[in-house]
Amino acid sequence: MTTIMVRYSKKRKVLRILENLRNERSNSAFIRNVLLADSSDGDPCESSDDDLECLKDMMVQSAIEEVEQSRYLFRTHKYRDRKKVFNWSDAVQENSKRFSADEFRTEFRMSRHSFNAIFPLIHQHKVFKKEGIGRKQYAVQLQLLVFLKRIGSEGAEGNDKKIANFFGISSGTVRNMMKKVTKAILSLKDDVIMWPTASEREAMKTEIKVLYGFQNCIGIIDGTIVILDKRPSYYGDSYWCRKQCYSMNMQVVCDHKGRITYLVGGWPGSVHDNRAWRNCSLFVNADNFFNFEEGEYLVGK
Repeated sequence: MTTIMVRYSKKRKVLRILENLRNERSNSAFIRNVLLADSSDGDPCESSDDDLECLKDMMVQSAIEEVEQSRYLFRTHKYRDRKKVFNWSDAVQENSKRFSADEFRTEFRMSRHSFNAIFPLIHQHKVFKKEGIGRKQYAVQLQLLVFLKRIGSEGAEGNDKKIANFFGISSGTVRNMMKKVTKAILSLKDDVIMWPTASEREAMKTEIKVLYGFQNCIGIIDGTIVILDKRPSYYGDSYWCRKQCYSMNMQVVCDHKGRITYLVGGWPGSVHDNRAWRNCSLFVNADNFFNFEEGEYLVGK
């Protein structure tokens, strides 16, 4: 049997207190009316004491109505200085005053060169287009920086509130930016992750042989894990891996220049690399769809 503990918001707690007070006062008023019925046939609020009690009743009812109509009851009027938004235009410049090249890579886990290569590929995506008459969207460069900072942070450092404080925005804005940039980047998948053609494989075999001594090699494969922010709701224990965290298993193939040519993910982190490999399409359909020629192979460890 599962016990569900209901957590009430501060607003709901205040409403319950006020509603209980109103009920108590209503019961008291009823008792007063009964006791005074024989001594007075007029309005129960005729005496000065009754006037005071009626005023208190009105104040309680007014407080209830005000709380019900207030969306952000406990939020201060000015909870964030919106003028201190992160200076993204300086951060992405080579001569940035705040971040050197090494500091930029440390904070965002990517060089400025790579950042400036990704931005033109996603900035025209429809998710960054303003719809309707709502507030204007933040610059795409800032949204990309928030995305990189968030996915490059582990544990408590990746908390939405900490990321929000770093950039001077709200936690909800961080979550919205993550969704938009993720969607924009995933739309590039079929354009940037492609299995090499026959001519590209021939060139790769030649370069790998010259550089590393492997003959007829057309790529490097390895399994890795993608750390999850929290335990999955379904079969969560299966995602607990040997590195003491919840994760997914990823099989990645890249060329000798580090460019990804194939990947497959989704297996729980507890699954062995060999099992994930033997069930992926690259292994099952190597000859039919990936056109391996005689002697070609992938190097793995």
